[in-house]
Amino acid sequence: MQKRLISILSILFLMIFTISFNWENPYNDILEEQDWVLFNQDKEKPALSSIINDPHPWQSHNEWKCFDKRDIDFSCAVDTSNKNEVPIISIINNREAFDYEYDLGSEYEWDCKKVVNHWENLMDGEDGICLYGAQMPDLGDENQVQESNNLSTGLWYINQIKTKKGYWKMENYSEFLIDEDAE
Repeated sequence: MQKRLISILSILFLMIFTISFNWENPYNDILEEQDWVLFNQDKEKPALSSIINDPHPWQSHNEWKCFDKRDIDFSCAVDTSNKNEVPIISIINNREAFDYEYDLGSEYEWDCKKVVNHWENLMDGEDGICLYGAQMPDLGDENQVQESNNLSTGLWYINQIKTKKGYWKMENYSEFLIDEDAE
């Protein structure tokens, strides 16, 4: 009898936890077991970190964040350091105090319009989107660099994008670069 009661209470606790987790973010149903397995594997190693011997060392891990489609804006911005266009996802969430910006970085010459078009097609007909990325701390503020792992807002680097339709993965980046031969 006691084992049965413990089993029932455990199941109830698990159901309440799952409901409250999804209540917080109704778009978590986009993510599947394989996505959480990836997250659990990646949380052991940083996705981004400071250079060796940095006086203010920092590191950031990839994590999933899900957003409402209404809060998403896809665009291209020019990186002033090298004049390359960079694909950007901005999240302006007026219902909360968070503003996020996800980008792909400027180390590659992106065909920005092609990337944004692909992202828009992935979002077509969807209600939400989940982004897998790591946060880049604001390196201009020593205190913020030291506390960077506690921040929620700011610049994040995209590793993956997922909707119920499928994925966009950074590992397939080469098909989204400017084709030098075509010009």
